[in-house]
Amino acid sequence: MTIPGRGTPEFWRLYRWLPADARLWAQKSYRLWSANAFHPSLHFKPIGKPNWSARVSDRYRVVGKFNGPVLLWRAFLFRVFSVFRGSALVPTWAAPWLGLAGILG
Repeated sequence: MTIPGRGTPEFWRLYRWLPADARLWAQKSYRLWSANAFHPSLHFKPIGKPNWSARVSDRYRVVGKFNGPVLLWRAFLFRVFSVFRGSALVPTWAAPWLGLAGILG
């Protein structure tokens, strides 16, 4: 399934901030997402209304929200650490530049 998408100006500012290897992973992931948004390796999923997330790499996720049929990519999340919840090791994500109470789990 293909979904039209585009980056916001803030998204592109953050993209330029990423390390070179993360930008390459982002390009690769976007090409895959453009062909099949629900490819299993992307883990494209809702993360709280109205936000959606897709995997860029083990360390990075991208977040967007729908504006009609178009997904507006808004930010990158990066892995800050992992915590145990019960017996499972769960990654914790942060986006401090967004001024979010920052952590999405």
